Amino acid sequence: MLFPTSAQYRVEPDEQGTCVAVVGWITSWVRSAERREVLHDLDVAARAVLDSQGKLPAFDRLFKAKSNLYRMWAAD
Repeated sequence: MLFPTSAQYRVEPDEQGTCVAVVGWITSWVRSAERREVLHDLDVAARAVLDSQGKLPAFDRLFKAKSNLYRMWAAD
């Protein structure tokens, strides 16, 4: 499982064996969670258009907007 650093969680005791945990960090090229959410929403919308209607100009426009925002916001 992956958790954002802002998420609260807890681990229950393992009563049936051994629990093994690996801790690591992943850094996004887009630091702002709000900007990542916009990129995700555009990706979901583009995939919905592609799945329901095929590769139409609406898909191309959504994908272009997402790509341009990613380039603008990456490592900003």
